[in-house]
Amino acid sequence: MAEDRLLDDELKVLRDGFAERAPQLIETVEAAIAEIEAATITRALDVGAQAPDFELRDVTHDRTVTLSETLAQGPAVVSFYRGEW
Repeated sequence: MAEDRLLDDELKVLRDGFAERAPQLIETVEAAIAEIEAATITRALDVGAQAPDFELRDVTHDRTVTLSETLAQGPAVVSFYRGEW
């Protein structure tokens, strides 16, 4: 998509400018990004993959629920809220 390419170009210009002004900081940021990617993205499920069973706290109904229990009732959507920023 052309829009994606334009955004990629704009982000590269911003990143390069930032790297010139704060090279040590950009190295720290890139190292942190690599660490996060290694710990999470490589373990992410592919589109269409089956999620493993897990349990979460349903704070709306003050109980713990499992994915398998929820799926027994039909399709499920899991939404994570960070809370207040």
